[in-house]
Amino acid sequence: MRQGYKVVRLYSGILYSCIVNINEGGVIYTPEVWVHPVVNSGPLCVFNNLEQSRIFHRSNLYCWQIYTCEYTLSAIEHVWMKDDNRKKTSKYDLLRSEELRYSTDFADGVKLLRKVI
Repeated sequence: MRQGYKVVRLYSGILYSCIVNINEGGVIYTPEVWVHPVVNSGPLCVFNNLEQSRIFHRSNLYCWQIYTCEYTLSAIEHVWMKDDNRKKTSKYDLLRSEELRYSTDFADGVKLLRKVI
């Protein structure tokens, strides 16, 4: 088990994945509940340090909250999301060195603990 920071979007009282839309494999988060990637999507993205999560938070208009979290590290080192036909696609194959360069770990499970921002 690891400790990290999850940046989420709050909309109508519900915490959503910050970047990935629900219809593309994003998930809904509930504090103190383990969340896992949607079938044909994932892994989930988690920051391993607060400073980098704040930088990402400030750079994205849709990311409104940061939570401390526990997570299980994934062996997968790229992110899969559903395409328009709800099939697994590498169209959004995001590498750590590019779009997810802000100290991101990939997780098979995430549990939000405490709101930081």
